[in-house]
Amino acid sequence: MAVATDLNPGTSPVHDMTAVMNMGCILFGLTCEQALAGATINGAKALGLDKRKGSLETGKDADFVVWDIDAPADLSYQVGISLVNKVVIAGKIAYNA
Repeated sequence: MAVATDLNPGTSPVHDMTAVMNMGCILFGLTCEQALAGATINGAKALGLDKRKGSLETGKDADFVVWDIDAPADLSYQVGISLVNKVVIAGKIAYNA
């Protein structure tokens, strides 16, 4: 299952992916690991981008977020708090907290 938001004012005003992951866990019974996979590799696969994005592997684009968390479950449970430490796009730091 892919977990995402299209961030539009008509049907999806949510921009926070951790809130979307939380809803996946609460509303659809996903585990935190399933919600994370849904927001990464499964989301990339749904868009036909899984050969280049969605996981950290040799040969894939180096697009990723470094989170200030203790466990993956923190991404689904700590809603409304920015836990982003760094954002890396194409191998270059785009944001550094």
